[in-house]
Amino acid sequence: VIQRIATPRDLVGIRRSLETVAELRAVLESEAPAALGSLIERLDPVPEVTSLIAKAITDDPPVTLGSGGVIRPGFSEELDKIVAASRDAKQWIAQLEARERRRTGIKNLKVGYNKVFGYYIEVTKANLDAVPSDYIRKQTLVNAERFITPELKEYEALVLNAEERLSELETQLFRDVCRKVAGEAARLLATAGALAELDVYASLAEVAVRNNYVR
Repeated sequence: VIQRIATPRDLVGIRRSLETVAELRAVLESEAPAALGSLIERLDPVPEVTSLIAKAITDDPPVTLGSGGVIRPGFSEELDKIVAASRDAKQWIAQLEARERRRTGIKNLKVGYNKVFGYYIEVTKANLDAVPSDYIRKQTLVNAERFITPELKEYEALVLNAEERLSELETQLFRDVCRKVAGEAARLLATAGALAELDVYASLAEVAVRNNYVR
């Protein structure tokens, strides 16, 4: 039964396990006795799954979806464009404080953010006479006023919309990768079974060597 509860790190674990299976099979094919031939044949590294996960999922993804950083850059052109747009908008906002200080001459001008008002420009009341005409008053504090500008709101919308779309698209892409991996479940389970059998033989062989068992 496919339960669809895999996390990004589960997929990375599958990829690394399959990479090890490929290495193990190469060693066994050159070193193992002929009696293990049929078992070795069952060690399927499922290269299609390994390749897909390597292309799609970052090497060290977060535990859960929703915060970005799961899908590898270059896997989805649409996702890459959203990430770039969000990054550019955040950079513009990050540089806004220095630009506005130079433009207005208000040395203690601050750019901040809260969940209620979003991004804002804060000016102390002592400097209100230097506020440009394009500033729109948003909130009055005891010792300061907070303003927005149409351009700031545009970039804020870019950031917030990009974050929402990024979460949706990354989740969609991850689920699609999971669906394709699940499509190879029979091969993956067969390989797991062969590994379990090989583990038994290896354990018995180790005990035999330690205790000089013969048959």
